[in-house]
Amino acid sequence: MPEDTPDLRILTRDQQSPAQETLAQDALAQPRSRAGRVVAGLLSLLVLAGIGYSVWFWPDMTQPERARRARPESTPVLTAPARTQDVPIWLDALGTVQAFTTVTIKPMVEGILQEVRFREGQDVTAGDVLARIDPRTYQAALDLAEARKTQNEALLANARTDFA
Repeated sequence: MPEDTPDLRILTRDQQSPAQETLAQDALAQPRSRAGRVVAGLLSLLVLAGIGYSVWFWPDMTQPERARRARPESTPVLTAPARTQDVPIWLDALGTVQAFTTVTIKPMVEGILQEVRFREGQDVTAGDVLARIDPRTYQAALDLAEARKTQNEALLANARTDFA
């Protein structure tokens, strides 16, 4: 140890500097070893476990008294004649349901769907009307074709007249 550094063991309390005092206090406040800290932790856990056990399993002295008061002296029994009747059976369960057969509906024409005439799960047969598609676009195409037919018939009549 250098000679200019005073030994803390020799100095009195009045001769120590504030930095040396805090070092000495820190040395006293720290546990001496890791084993000491482990033992202190285990002891504290043991004490906490004992307190928890005593609170949880402490017998309730008034419980048998309450049980005697709550239980009636005799139990009433009701009788009825046996009978046969239909009893509804309700089954609550989680799961999935799959149909035996499924059908994919494909329209023959495309358009805006205006009305659906069946419900999911409903039995349908061939030829049933299942949906109604907006007819305005097809009506316009039909009217245009009829107009062209009339125009072509008029041109044919003029051509026959010119030919004759």
